[in-house]
Amino acid sequence: MRLFIYLLLLGFIVCTMVKAETKVTYVSSEGLYINAGTNAGLQKGDTLTITRKNQIVATIIIENISTKSAACKILTQSDTPLTDDIVLNINGSPLSVTEETKKINQDVSKQKKQKTNPVNRVGGYISFQQYYQKDFTNSSLSSYQPSLKTKLKIDNISNSNLTFKLSMRSRYYQRSRQITVSGDKNEWSHRLYEFAVYAEHTHLQWSFGRQSVYQAQGVGFIDGFYLAKKMNEYVSIGGAVGSEPNHLDQNIDFNRKKAAVFVSYERGNYKSGRYNLSAAFAGSYLSDGVNREFFNLSADYYSESFSTYHSVEIDLFRSWRKEAIGSTFKFSNYYGRINYKLSNTVKINFSYDNRHQIRYFDDVYITDSLFDANNHQGIRFGTIIKIGRNTTFSGNTGIRFRSDDIDDNKFINTSLNLARFPTRKNFLSFRFAYVKTMFTNAYRPSLSFRFPIFTKMYLTTSASSNIYKTGTTTTTNTYVDLNSYYSFTGKYFMSGSIRQYLDSELKSTQLYIEIGRNL
Repeated sequence: MRLFIYLLLLGFIVCTMVKAETKVTYVSSEGLYINAGTNAGLQKGDTLTITRKNQIVATIIIENISTKSAACKILTQSDTPLTDDIVLNINGSPLSVTEETKKINQDVSKQKKQKTNPVNRVGGYISFQQYYQKDFTNSSLSSYQPSLKTKLKIDNISNSNLTFKLSMRSRYYQRSRQITVSGDKNEWSHRLYEFAVYAEHTHLQWSFGRQSVYQAQGVGFIDGFYLAKKMNEYVSIGGAVGSEPNHLDQNIDFNRKKAAVFVSYERGNYKSGRYNLSAAFAGSYLSDGVNREFFNLSADYYSESFSTYHSVEIDLFRSWRKEAIGSTFKFSNYYGRINYKLSNTVKINFSYDNRHQIRYFDDVYITDSLFDANNHQGIRFGTIIKIGRNTTFSGNTGIRFRSDDIDDNKFINTSLNLARFPTRKNFLSFRFAYVKTMFTNAYRPSLSFRFPIFTKMYLTTSASSNIYKTGTTTTTNTYVDLNSYYSFTGKYFMSGSIRQYLDSELKSTQLYIEIGRNL
């Protein structure tokens, strides 16, 4: 009898110990469940380890928890977790959370704060624009230009996890006379820059339409199909195939085919440091053969105080091109950028740009200008300095080295901005640009001042001069601007500007009005 009681007690203890051992109870495509909760001293955000036969299988983090169970997300895994795998580091008391675990938990908390995607959520804007120019010179080239511009995005269409996006612009030019012998004084210009339907699942992304492959920026836009698959937590592979838009009018052009495949590796978090490595192979093909084939390599690192990005393309040559170039490959389109935060008041940046210029929807209408810093390739150094509470100085300077005997191109852009000057609602800005090329030395000083008209409406007035010195000739184009923007009822907005050229060479009045709605 006594032996029976001892065996009963021993069996009870063994059963209790087995019951106390925490295991994986269920595995789904979204994560897994364990048979322990707050009664075991666990909390939401704790990180645990899953083992099988004394080998670590995965690390997990608790996302939802009850008294006796918890739903977890897999952070890393060397093998797929299975039911009855052992969960370690559970002893009935709160877990010791390391600094690395805290960083992981912070990232997960930020993700959990994001709201679930509502059905048919619409974003973007649509606006109607009117541009008018009255020419007072002998050329008499006045023009009138109504246009429509929109950026539209619809998320989770009919709860299908599909997203639709559109970026387009349509203009109708009406001129006082023809500008070319064979042209018409009236011209309809319709531009469709992005048009795509895409979906993003846990490990799979796909889209159809006009899009850019961000893992291979040098590829540009593709009218076609894009597919990417996440192989594990860090590695993704994918590709895109389709046609290349016409460079002149951005219309769909099936004469030039384009394809790209890529692999990318991404790891870390933005607080302690995140990096992304990508390698892609792309090709552009005409009906009569190869237009261009190249590799695109990029590396990106970002943290709170330091970031850097580098990309380069390796052109591949075969048949007659290999004979003409004298090599199988050639490095091209290198771009490198470094940003560093020295302190809370000083930031510096350095870059080298040798890429072909690529225009996207937001900047495709920017005309090439000597004073547009984005058009200057070569080496560039810049800084942003915060002086006191309301004053900021920024500047960048650069040089483009030329391989011939022509002088190198040089440029300088500076600005001094004074907020709350002289009162809280005012803003004063002074800018100066200098460009030296093989043809001219050019200067552009400008001064602008913003002041309130009434609540939510400001008026900005500015004056500027473009001064060109070519040989012994100096040309000056001076103009004054008035700009205003007003947003009302939280949805609608209105903006307008008027520019008056004061010199005899470009003497004209330009008027611009825009009325739109945020969607």
